[in-house]
Amino acid sequence: MHLLQSGVDLNTIRCWLGHVDVATTNRYVEADLEMKRKALGALHVPAGRPTIRVDRSLLAWLEAL
Repeated sequence: MHLLQSGVDLNTIRCWLGHVDVATTNRYVEADLEMKRKALGALHVPAGRPTIRVDRSLLAWLEAL
């Protein structure tokens, strides 16, 4: 966890631990509250309302099902 919290890539940690598959490493890794806060802080939230584009041909196809 200390390596992960310090910014070391999970695949690098996997190699150091000798795990063949990163899924094995994932069993031992849990994001703590600080890591979750940093991840949320790194998100870019666009200003204003989202623009929705409607594909009329797709809607027609779905309605025909």
